[in-house]
Amino acid sequence: MIMLEYLGEIPQNLTYEQLIPVMANGIHRYRLDQDEELTIEDVKDVIDLMCEHDNVRDKLFDHLVPPNEGFDEFVSLVLEKESELE
Repeated sequence: MIMLEYLGEIPQNLTYEQLIPVMANGIHRYRLDQDEELTIEDVKDVIDLMCEHDNVRDKLFDHLVPPNEGFDEFVSLVLEKESELE
């Protein structure tokens, strides 16, 4: 499965706040497909790959994901939101 397919349909003009639950759902779907537990580093890698794929394809959200320390905070928010799905 292509990474972006885990995210489902992504609305146009997405905001940072709207992206967090979209990513949380995508990570949750990805996690369900895996045979082993994902570490935080695994989740960071998956989000990074999703952003890379978006940057090459549709450019709907890659620009919303902050770099460096902001990326770590974004991943924390996504994982917090994902924990509500379990």
